[in-house]
Amino acid sequence: MDQELEREQTETREDEGDQMPSWREVFLYFLMLGFANIGGPVAQITMMYNHMVERRHWLLEDRFAVHVTGVRLAVECRYHYCRRYAR
Repeated sequence: MDQELEREQTETREDEGDQMPSWREVFLYFLMLGFANIGGPVAQITMMYNHMVERRHWLLEDRFAVHVTGVRLAVECRYHYCRRYAR
């Protein structure tokens, strides 16, 4: 019973999110985000979440979290790599 309920919830989530936007929509969104650069990275991540997950349903919440985590990890690795060799 629990497996059936979980499968239905997964199918519902897949239907709601992950709709492929056009290249034009993505370009225009990131252009707008670049011009509205207010509040730094934390504000931009919040704006991206609101737009991509809640309003447009381009990504599911868990997939967005995975992508943001991956980007943050890459930036941290680069920072530590540069810091180590800059001495």
